[in-house]
Amino acid sequence: MIKMTHCQDKDDKGCSIIIPAHNEENYIENCLRALLMQSPDTGTAQIIVIANGCKDRTACIARGFEFQAKGRGWRLDVIEIKRGNKTVALNVGDRCAEYPTKIYIDADILCEPTLIKKMKEVAVRPEPVYVTGTLKLAPTQSMVSRLYGSFWILLPFISGGAVGAGCYAVNGSGRMRWDEFPEIISDDSFARLQFKQRERVEIDSSYQWPISEGLVALVRVRKRQDVGMRELFHRFPNLRQNESKQPLGAVYLAKCFFKRPFGGIIYIFISIVVRLMPTPKNWSTGRN
Repeated sequence: MIKMTHCQDKDDKGCSIIIPAHNEENYIENCLRALLMQSPDTGTAQIIVIANGCKDRTACIARGFEFQAKGRGWRLDVIEIKRGNKTVALNVGDRCAEYPTKIYIDADILCEPTLIKKMKEVAVRPEPVYVTGTLKLAPTQSMVSRLYGSFWILLPFISGGAVGAGCYAVNGSGRMRWDEFPEIISDDSFARLQFKQRERVEIDSSYQWPISEGLVALVRVRKRQDVGMRELFHRFPNLRQNESKQPLGAVYLAKCFFKRPFGGIIYIFISIVVRLMPTPKNWSTGRN
């Protein structure tokens, strides 16, 4: 294992934005375009794209934004590694980060223009803090995914739970709570649960998160998430104490069903299928 070192002597108003990207040629352009359209008063930033195990044009497309990044006083580094593994990519990005405040963003995320600025403002404090934006679902082509998402977004863990799926920031003292990212499925949850609920902040600026397209993909991803959380608590049982997710009460669930009845039916159906299906031996890298 390579010992992590965390930069503490750079300007604390800057930030390093770490983007692991595996075969993301269809998404990385819009992701970087949204980042480089952040409000002019966002301040200094370093973007690090880690193209891991890519067999497409992800790295080439990302490098095409170097001039635009330089034009606004930012730095864009594109690093290619052979192994297609998100946590390995995150660790490479951490080692190349120049600033103590680190923002981790998936390559298919679209940030609202004020998001990075507001995340940085919250992160500039001495005590550890975890910051994320308000999650909004990206438009989907699948009716099943659209209905499922309309119900899922109402759940309390998502609506106001600082869930940080695919987009979150930690300041320097917060990042010191762990060394390298372990090779696990639920890397986002691993980071989030390093912080108690009172240390997690959800700001009012949003980002778009894409839900999986179609019934089969939804079932597979939901199964992967469930297996990932079991793995996380098995390997790091101490993190369970920071989990703030509460069981859905009958009254709250009924209200959600009243608002989105068809979405609720699909949500329950997928939950049952996930419980009954066997666990795949291998998981592919990617959103599906």
